[in-house]
Amino acid sequence: MNCGKACPSRLHTERLGKLDEHTLASGNLTGVCVDGSVFKQISYEGRRQLQSDKDLLTSLLLKKQDSLNNYIRQISASPSYVVSFTDAGVRLFHELAKTVPLHWDATGSVTWKDGNKEYLYYAIVFPNPTRQEEGEKSCPCPIAELISTNQSEPTISNWLQLFRYREKSIYRFRNLTTPCLISSDRSLPLLVSSLKVFSGETMKQYLERS
Repeated sequence: MNCGKACPSRLHTERLGKLDEHTLASGNLTGVCVDGSVFKQISYEGRRQLQSDKDLLTSLLLKKQDSLNNYIRQISASPSYVVSFTDAGVRLFHELAKTVPLHWDATGSVTWKDGNKEYLYYAIVFPNPTRQEEGEKSCPCPIAELISTNQSEPTISNWLQLFRYREKSIYRFRNLTTPCLISSDRSLPLLVSSLKVFSGETMKQYLERS
């Protein structure tokens, strides 16, 4: 079955939508393919075709060298993680963080599985700076992202430090932005990492100061 550029789930939905009520009521779904495993296999094969290597991390390294060097900033095999952000995101942070609260968190579900490894997606986001029509919801604007199997403070701090170091490279070491407010859940690694990288203090120092 040739899906072209359509994703398998969308193709499945479109085919169901073309069936008339009589056909649906009869349960005759010939040509729709109701077995979800078939669509999962199609999706998997499509993703594999886009990879430069059968190993995911090797594929990312090759793409980083070819065209994504200014987006993918670091790839690690152990622990497995990928750090990504652009210079535009760094500049947006530098200009807005003094007055605009930023938010960061991890997704509550697994982004993808690679064997026994489960990857979670982290993102630092700002409210979309583009003006929206009244009543419209604006999507948040991500400025830095982390996909990782390791949820520890050292891994998260390393991600922030890479981002911070890039800001130092662009704006020099004495001209850094301290965020006015960082909103997150009560995840201890997130709290400790933000204090360490943006404030230069430990949790104990922060509590004593407070």
